[in-house]
Amino acid sequence: MTLADAFAVGSDITGPDGTVYKLRKPTLYEQGEFQRWLEQRAHDAVDRSTAPEDAKDRRHARIDTDAALGKYEFDGPYAMEALWTPAGLAKIVAIVCRDQGVTDELAERLVADQIKRIAAVLLARASDDPKALAPLLGALGLPTDWLRSGPNEPSSSSSSTPRSTEPSPSSPDSPTTSSCSSTPSSAAPMG
Repeated sequence: MTLADAFAVGSDITGPDGTVYKLRKPTLYEQGEFQRWLEQRAHDAVDRSTAPEDAKDRRHARIDTDAALGKYEFDGPYAMEALWTPAGLAKIVAIVCRDQGVTDELAERLVADQIKRIAAVLLARASDDPKALAPLLGALGLPTDWLRSGPNEPSSSSSSTPRSTEPSPSSPDSPTTSSCSSTPSSAAPMG
């Protein structure tokens, strides 16, 4: 069952204390509340950045444009992606289960507990039949070898490739010629 299924058909989520909360499809108002939370979260991230004010203004305008295009709507790409994060999942649980006494803090604990339960099931399944794990991980949107990587495996940050001593294209030491054109900039006017 996917996350969408859990909310669409109704499902239960059990808290650490044994209390059972009922999930259901969010109402249009609740979907809008999630959308507003997501948009505000994006604006807050811009405000926290150390970028110059003109850059912040452009980023705020981009958020507003994306909102106008429906990217933050409940069935839009940004909301769908956010629902696969613990923070997004906790927020929708808090919104849908508010009438059952679920606060933002409790929703975060419920989601963390569910993640632990799912991980335990996956690990148990992996120890029983490693081949059965790949479809489960794929259904969750994870790489099929996600649980096989261990702390002893090299990461991309420990690459054996030596560092380049050439300046990066954005470095003040780099030449000012463009790497994507071999003609001088005055040869072809842009227009």
